Amino acid sequence: MSNFKYTFFDNQTVGVDHLNEITKRLVSGGISAVYSGVNFNVADINDSNKTILTGGVVPENDLNLKVTSLGNGRYLINPGLCFFNDGTTMEVLSGGEEISVILGTKRYVYLVSDANRMQCLVEVLETEKQSGEFICLAVINADGTIQDKRTYARGKVPGFYASTEGMQVNITETYTGPLSFGGQNIEVPIGDGNFKHLCITAECSYFDNKLRGVFYCDFDNGRAVNLGVLAVEGGTENYIYYNRNLGACRIGPDVKLQDGKLIIPVLQGNVNKGYAVVFSYHLW
Repeated sequence: MSNFKYTFFDNQTVGVDHLNEITKRLVSGGISAVYSGVNFNVADINDSNKTILTGGVVPENDLNLKVTSLGNGRYLINPGLCFFNDGTTMEVLSGGEEISVILGTKRYVYLVSDANRMQCLVEVLETEKQSGEFICLAVINADGTIQDKRTYARGKVPGFYASTEGMQVNITETYTGPLSFGGQNIEVPIGDGNFKHLCITAECSYFDNKLRGVFYCDFDNGRAVNLGVLAVEGGTENYIYYNRNLGACRIGPDVKLQDGKLIIPVLQGNVNKGYAVVFSYHLW
């Protein structure tokens, strides 16, 4: 049985309790505009949602709708709420929603709002969706590792809660060798927010999860300033990790925030076969 709920579609029965629940998501305490005995059109409610926010995961904490591994091809979509661009909502309830995949092929994990079927659902596909109302949560690689692909809802009204403004965002990505990304950009979806600081840590499971290095910077109008690298375990100057067996990574100075993404230029970067590097991105 699916462990999620969704709102609203035509012909769906809507009570005052449903409206109050939506209201709590959108505003703080104050004068209520929802009264018993008043008729509401479902389309009007969805249109209101569209007016004040964009689609995406509501960033109440870092685990909201995050896909995590349970082992042996089993994965968990953690509890959380999202808004779709058509104004519908979907909420994974306490305990999360478990999915299973056959490893060996890349899979895309989506939450989908299907107006024709009048329901929201979870889809796990081998190809990227090109149309419709959907939110991509993650890519599960052929080897079972996870790429977090969540993008965050943000308010169109200043100060609205569904924005990463003033929040901390923590994202972890695993890069498995053989992999070469020198001369390329690493792009990490983070949602829109007025972030001022970034810290990246690099670890390698092969070396007992030891911290290899730390990159840090501040942001001024979305551009990195005051950059620095701290080599911790067997590293060298300006490299977030550097090891003959593992590989190396040197981040360029033009780190920036753009279109809801953290963009990191890599001057030199590789992970050798048989190794994996875990980058943890912390923004605030």
